[in-house]
Amino acid sequence: MDKIKNIALIVLGVMVLWLFADRYVINSSAQPTQTSSANASEKMLDSGSLRIAYLNVDSILMGYNQAIKMNQDFGIKQKSSEEQFAKKAKSFEKQYMAFQEKVQRGGFLSQSSMELQQRDLMKQREELEALEGSLTQDLMSEQQRLNEILYQTIVDYVRRYNVEAQYDLIFTNTGMGTIMHGDPGLNITPMVIEGLNAEYVAK
Repeated sequence: MDKIKNIALIVLGVMVLWLFADRYVINSSAQPTQTSSANASEKMLDSGSLRIAYLNVDSILMGYNQAIKMNQDFGIKQKSSEEQFAKKAKSFEKQYMAFQEKVQRGGFLSQSSMELQQRDLMKQREELEALEGSLTQDLMSEQQRLNEILYQTIVDYVRRYNVEAQYDLIFTNTGMGTIMHGDPGLNITPMVIEGLNAEYVAK
């Protein structure tokens, strides 16, 4: 069940890739929820009056309690799918081994009875493969749903945050993303994580 087992290894990666498939620049107007830090809010681009900040969404996903909870819930769902598949796979393997042993010792009364059981095993194998595909698709669909929730939650919060912070541009900075290097004073990630967690607790 390699497909399902691999899901756990890529949960965080899928979240990040999906979130950053649409690199965003935020220039927003909504309702503010908290003030920005003095250090970050005072940083400005030297050229003109353009105000710039950036976010590290990897850090947000690791520090945002809702993202952590979603990942834990997804892990439970993934484990349940693995156990469901493993139970049926073990049953099939047991029947298949018994069939092989019976063939080798000539235990079938007739060719037709052997072929009947063989067809039944083939049907079970097809059902097992279909189950694996279904479980994997369910997990991927659930992951996409969680990604969409997280993406919208983060973007909505940053827009509200920026009403008071008044940055002209807010970039993302993850892996080989938009920013290779940035002044730590322009990094508003900690304030965004704090604000997101405050709102999550208040729900």
